[in-house]
Amino acid sequence: MFRFFQILFYTVIAWWLVSTLAGIHWIVLLVATTMAGTNATVVYMQREHPAVLVRFTNGKFRRGYVNCVCFFTGQPRCWDGTTESRPSLKLQSVHDFELASKRAKQAVRGHDDVIDSMLSRLHENLTLRKSRKAADQTGPLASFLLAGPEGIGKRYLSRVVAKLLYGSAQVEVYDCGKLTRESLLGTVGQKGKLFDIVHRTPCFMLLFENIERADEGVATAIVQLLTSGKLIPPGEAASIAFQQTTVVLTSCRSANPIAERATGTREPQSWRSSIELVTSEIQIDARIAEAVTEVCLLSAPNDLVKAEVVALQMQKECRDHGVTLSKVAPEILAVQVLQIVEGEGFQFVPQRIQKLVRKPLMEATANDTTSLSLRIRPQSPA
Repeated sequence: MFRFFQILFYTVIAWWLVSTLAGIHWIVLLVATTMAGTNATVVYMQREHPAVLVRFTNGKFRRGYVNCVCFFTGQPRCWDGTTESRPSLKLQSVHDFELASKRAKQAVRGHDDVIDSMLSRLHENLTLRKSRKAADQTGPLASFLLAGPEGIGKRYLSRVVAKLLYGSAQVEVYDCGKLTRESLLGTVGQKGKLFDIVHRTPCFMLLFENIERADEGVATAIVQLLTSGKLIPPGEAASIAFQQTTVVLTSCRSANPIAERATGTREPQSWRSSIELVTSEIQIDARIAEAVTEVCLLSAPNDLVKAEVVALQMQKECRDHGVTLSKVAPEILAVQVLQIVEGEGFQFVPQRIQKLVRKPLMEATANDTTSLSLRIRPQSPA
């Protein structure tokens, strides 16, 4: 009903304007009608075919006109051809992705196979997009389902990949356990926050946590996003593209070892069998498992990986205070590793490290020392 009255209102306004302009002079009506049609075309092209629009705005005047239309209609501005303003990916060549893989493995420990898989699929999709003849793309840049125990770094891994791919670790996070279709897409007359974000920053990472908790409405919207790369705001006819977006879905439910091995092959028949197996193990909507680019199963870290993560966190905490951590006693690392329990993961490691190094950092600051060594201090005799 609201949509009906909205259309009726716009129709009456348009009729009044046409009558008024026609009463002034037919040339004025012709110019106004031409401008209105041109503006509508610009908005449509910016939403549906932005790459084509860019090719037609290489002149300064045309680019300024299109940017002006986009500004007043709330659309993202047309790119002006400069490196700073064009939404672009930081990773393009094979060398870029290989270097990104090395950097990601230095920051994220214990998930080397997952990092290789994510970056490999991103590179494949980007390469295929460049060779695609049609201007339109299908689906987001890539989508991944990360399943594994809580607290093993799924969100942190996503942020690292986003930083390498887009140059920013900013990730838009939604908890599917608290998410509704209305809170995701908005309502009639009020778009959801997600559409504002993609207008401002077409290149970003979208993270849906606890995907197994998504209700029917949310799951349907996510499937549409994964398959078409577009979503339609409620009450509107035009869709908004998310084709430069990377979508990550996470689940804290673990799959058994058979399911983990099953995801390692890409043959069509084996892949379908593995999807069915993983879907039953993780208990998510089968449509989502079919639509994602890659299913990645993350294992719980062993003690060596835990020690590496703790050591990296210690180094970071010291580095943030301008101090270099030169050495850590094995006993200190062992105690910290023992405090990392299943179901909690690395969630509270930063807080524990802050408490551990607080006094040594205070002493280093007081003594104006730039190097710090953590060791067990012998107890003084009674």
